[in-house]
Amino acid sequence: MQMLKKRLKTRRFWLTVAPLLILLVILGVYNLLILRQSSTAVATNPTPTLTPRPTRTPLPEGTRAPILQATILPSPTPTLTPRPDVPETAVITLLGPPDESSLPPNGRLAFYWSYPAPLQPHQQFVLILRQEESVQIVGTLDQPNFGELYQLLVDFDAIEPVVGTAVWQLQLQGGAEEQLLLASEERQILFLPE
Repeated sequence: MQMLKKRLKTRRFWLTVAPLLILLVILGVYNLLILRQSSTAVATNPTPTLTPRPTRTPLPEGTRAPILQATILPSPTPTLTPRPDVPETAVITLLGPPDESSLPPNGRLAFYWSYPAPLQPHQQFVLILRQEESVQIVGTLDQPNFGELYQLLVDFDAIEPVVGTAVWQLQLQGGAEEQLLLASEERQILFLPE
């Protein structure tokens, strides 16, 4: 009986340890193969393939190849595009309506915002509405009209927006070309079905 118990213990030991030993042996052989391949790849130099070089036609004696004139072009100097009359710390702060506001397509809505500096001549705020593939200028304003703040009341019945989501943004434009000087964050507005 003791012999049988001893045999069972030995068999149980080998059944639990043998898979681990086999795994260690396999990993060791695998690492040796990988090391051998990497060391032979580093140690051997590939033989260079010889490619025929194009032959040069010899020039007659006493003549030289012509020297071609090089055209030297001046490299453009990068310059910053100045933003006329816009303070560096200027930001258009949107006060309303809140992001993701909703209204019927024939509704009225007041957009209001603040700007820290007075507008210069030929500067104006432009309210842009983007919906699907179209971009519309909804309104413009060139002076504060709500105390020191700006307010633009928009009647969407005249614009006829499509039911769905649109994006609105305020832009400060200026100059004869009405170039974009500064832009606010973009906010969404949802036009509900009637």
